[in-house]
Amino acid sequence: DCFVAGMDHKLYHKWWNGSAWSGWENLGGTVLDNPGAVSWGPNRIDVFYPGTNFHMMHKWWDGSAWKGEEDLGGILSSGVGVSSWQKGRVDCFVEDLNSAMSHLWYS
Repeated sequence: DCFVAGMDHKLYHKWWNGSAWSGWENLGGTVLDNPGAVSWGPNRIDVFYPGTNFHMMHKWWDGSAWKGEEDLGGILSSGVGVSSWQKGRVDCFVEDLNSAMSHLWYS
């Protein structure tokens, strides 16, 4: 799965189905810098990006449909780096307004 910010500031998604790449799927939202995505378990993908007002935004795939455009707050000055080191754990890294790295996690 690949995620990009489109020229129209919408989130786009493309995936490999085992034999061919899909077309670009418009997931909407307002994306103001590079998104970061991670899978922390089967049938789960979480995508984070700077959205409206440069807040961290969150969308997720639950195995059957895309959910959310959850506003996680903060003020970001960069795209989002994201990783997972165990099932159910997500770590996000961003640059804040003071040029410092900020870390947000869910477990």
